[in-house]
Amino acid sequence: MDNLWDRAESLLTEGKPFVLATIIRTRGSVPREVGAKMVVPREGQPFGTIGGGCGEGEVLRRAYPLFDENVPPRIVQVDLTGEFDQDVIQVCGGLMDVALDLWKPEEHRELVHALAEATRARRPTALVTAINPIETLPAGAKSCLSLDQNGTVLTPALSLNPATVRTFATSISAGTPQLFSISPQGEIVEDSVARGQDWPRVFVDVQPGLQTLIIVGAGHIAQPLCELGHLLGFRTVVIDDRWAFANRERFPHATDIRVGGFEETLNSLDINEHSYVVVVTRGHVWDETSVKAVLRRNPAYVGMIGSKRRAKTTLERLQEQGYQSEELSRIHTPLGLDIAAETPAEIAVAIAAELIRVRRGGSLETLSLSAKARPSGPFKFTGN
Repeated sequence: MDNLWDRAESLLTEGKPFVLATIIRTRGSVPREVGAKMVVPREGQPFGTIGGGCGEGEVLRRAYPLFDENVPPRIVQVDLTGEFDQDVIQVCGGLMDVALDLWKPEEHRELVHALAEATRARRPTALVTAINPIETLPAGAKSCLSLDQNGTVLTPALSLNPATVRTFATSISAGTPQLFSISPQGEIVEDSVARGQDWPRVFVDVQPGLQTLIIVGAGHIAQPLCELGHLLGFRTVVIDDRWAFANRERFPHATDIRVGGFEETLNSLDINEHSYVVVVTRGHVWDETSVKAVLRRNPAYVGMIGSKRRAKTTLERLQEQGYQSEELSRIHTPLGLDIAAETPAEIAVAIAAELIRVRRGGSLETLSLSAKARPSGPFKFTGN
């Protein structure tokens, strides 16, 4: 996955300003999530996306005039609740608030470098932006806030008080971009709680720390799963005890390939809350060994392949060995979402879908069945 901040850094290094368009709030069904962003240079093609379509086109139209204006971040509201008889039908039916912010070479080169460097190092980081004036800070003031592996703040977030910084650091640890409001008493609250209040707002644009997909077993399912993991932005690690299977020819997009015993290799890896472990070895003995090697290290996801019968037997054996019910309930087995997958590629898609569900906190509902209403009303674009 391309590093957007790397490319943004190149623009400012070359003396070229850009407008950063970021989704800071959504309501209803929208094409992208809070924190999705797009970089708009004065010349050349934009990169990144906030969802495409007419909504993105209108945001682009609103972005270009900022190059000739000296204004704080501008909020554009995109209303995607369009009528079906329009010439262009939107696929979503919600609202997006998009912040447009001009970045200048002379002012923001160091900041964009810090963000690009943090992304390359996969360090938990956030871009903190004052949408409105706050205390002594003007609208548009921004800073990079980053954490070390223990959650300690490495860089300050603007010149705000320590309690405020700790609140923002919590968002980074959770990996969730958030819009906050600051009450007249200085209390930091989520914007949804302060809806309707004319309080200053700060957007904490989180870029998650290291998210690693560890594929234990390099068989036929592992190959397409590794490709999907790469497309989904994971750092992918493939493990097997066979050179003939775990090699660069079979896994060209793997970040790392380890050949060795499953338990020993897993014990050598840094496995934490940003790790997703998929166990797809060639035998239940290695599956059980691998699960035991990672389960108590609290990864974000542990999945093990196998039939319902095999999964039940393995879980019973682990329980006999002293693993508690709450620990065993964290093991996803059989693997993946139930989409009647048969081929290795289909099974990999089912597993990848489950990884996304865990990462995003999604439900298991089919979108077509969970839709409550159809779009109605004209497009609306407003700004302030």
